[in-house]
Amino acid sequence: MRRLVIASHERMAEGVKNTLDFITNSSFSVYAVNAYTTQIPLENQLQSVFEEFETEDEIVILTDMLTGSVNQACIPYRNDHVFLMTGFNIPAALEILLYPQDKKLSEKELLRIVETARAQLQLVVSTEELEDE
Repeated sequence: MRRLVIASHERMAEGVKNTLDFITNSSFSVYAVNAYTTQIPLENQLQSVFEEFETEDEIVILTDMLTGSVNQACIPYRNDHVFLMTGFNIPAALEILLYPQDKKLSEKELLRIVETARAQLQLVVSTEELEDE
């Protein structure tokens, strides 16, 4: 089963999870880790989430910042079926969730998702630009 873990500073993860649940009608396994909002250390929060998973589960961890402490805490979890993506956006998270469950995600596919997500980051200067697309 594919699992999506969103980990961030403060409550961004919870907000993103709520947004994804709203868009997808709570159809997927999305977990939020809100770092530094309680006395529970981040490492313990991550461990609690990962204890819920089966060893064969495919897991994608999304973090808020490349050089941030949250991303650094997630690095030890990486392996051939646990992927770590940082600096994500909602379109990237949706692509991961909507990728066919019967297909394994690959590094190549995740790199394609990253490129697609980058294209979503735009400066909207005028409404004419939106109308032209």
